[in-house]
Amino acid sequence: MSVDVTGSSDSTPGVDELIATEIAVVARGTLFRGISLGTGLVLALPASAVLVRSLGVGGYGALSFASSIAGMAAVVSDLGLGVGIARMASHRELRDGPWARLGAMTGLAVGITASLVVLTLAQLFHGPTELALAISAPMALFAGMRSILGGALVAKRRILLLEGTLAAQNLVYYGGGILLAILGAATVGRVASIQTLATAMGVLAITPAWILGARATENLTFIRWKQLLTFSVPLLMAGISGMVLQRSDVILLGILRGRDAVGRYAPVLKLVDVANVALIALGSYFVPVATRLVAQKAFVQLRSVYTVIAKWAVVLAAPLLVTLIVEPAPLLTRLFGAPFSQSGNIAVALSLGYCFNIVAGANGLTLVALGKSRQIGVRSVLAVVGNIALNALLIPRFGALGAAIGTSLVYAALNIANSFLIYRAARLHPLRRDFGTVLGVIVAVGVVGYGGTVAFGLRHSIWGSVGVFGLTAIVGPSVAILTATPEERALRRRIVSRLAGPRRRARNP
Repeated sequence: MSVDVTGSSDSTPGVDELIATEIAVVARGTLFRGISLGTGLVLALPASAVLVRSLGVGGYGALSFASSIAGMAAVVSDLGLGVGIARMASHRELRDGPWARLGAMTGLAVGITASLVVLTLAQLFHGPTELALAISAPMALFAGMRSILGGALVAKRRILLLEGTLAAQNLVYYGGGILLAILGAATVGRVASIQTLATAMGVLAITPAWILGARATENLTFIRWKQLLTFSVPLLMAGISGMVLQRSDVILLGILRGRDAVGRYAPVLKLVDVANVALIALGSYFVPVATRLVAQKAFVQLRSVYTVIAKWAVVLAAPLLVTLIVEPAPLLTRLFGAPFSQSGNIAVALSLGYCFNIVAGANGLTLVALGKSRQIGVRSVLAVVGNIALNALLIPRFGALGAAIGTSLVYAALNIANSFLIYRAARLHPLRRDFGTVLGVIVAVGVVGYGGTVAFGLRHSIWGSVGVFGLTAIVGPSVAILTATPEERALRRRIVSRLAGPRRRARNP
């Protein structure tokens, strides 16, 4: 498919309002997803810090290793159905299919099998690792089913339900881990049990709403099931690819260097992962919006929505990424203790790779909306093979730093490939004046921040890290607001109008 999408957007008021309407859906989803993920973030970092100290580096490494295995099994049990159902149910021509019921039946069978496989793998290990794997095995079923049921609810815009239950799930897991550590009762088995329990509660909480909304308008047929799997299974490779990027380094470190190496690497990876939350939150409800625009062949509007998401992902992720590139060691030491004072190079390597992911925007989700699941499958297989090969090559020689370098290189290559594919399919890219201005200013802030820490003698000082973070957090959003496009201003008018509406009605009953 090739379309004419020259120009960044139509500046007429009607088109601005149309784009603002679609951005408003993304913005509402982003707000609630941000709250739910924010709940996890507020608790995740202190939970990691206290658990590393309470369980010890080796104990925390065993827990992270088990979570990685169970997480990968959950991605497999999902079969790409979560994203696939969200897209199929949002497409105008496919909306009447019984996608939710078919997906749940398939996911249940595959999830039970995946959990049994994890339980079997636990027998290959011993001590805390065996215990953590055995307890975490049901997560393969629970997490996979939440993804599938959530895909159907995303298409129905059940935003508050999905994000509220996710926030509660994070609260139970991280809050429970912190409480155990404070009481001096934290063990690998107890923390793994809380994580599994929280995941089970997360899927059970959304099941009643899914049951009420999963009434199909036609009977379940093999043809519909084949349609769903044909589109979704290639997305499985995307899910596996993403999980491999996040987990294979941890798993290979555990196999090749032992749990102590994992314990020193996993907390840094978890911290850098926070930067990805901005793009995850902004892209959470992007697939249904983008799918509707693709069905209408509104590619100019799609590019505008895409660019706005990319720009604000950069703005929100920049403070942490710039800090971890310019002055990481003091922050790592304050969070995780003295053993992490020499882990700054790991944080820098990971942060550079994540920069590619943030700057490129929601290119993978855009491929889903465009219906390019086969291309997603092919590039995902290449990414998996490349990532495992790089990690297997670099970890024996460089340890945790090799894992960070390998992961970052694959992130860069994957995002370059995704961006090329969406440009070739629909001429989509985020290269617009406002986006370039924001990106250029943030890079300049990083250079100024580095120079400032040197000039004022703040290298290796927590105040240097705080200063760089604060400067980026102020300058980035300010420039984004000053360079707002017509569609962003239209969205702002809608928000102001809605906020002012209750006050006007109160004054004029």
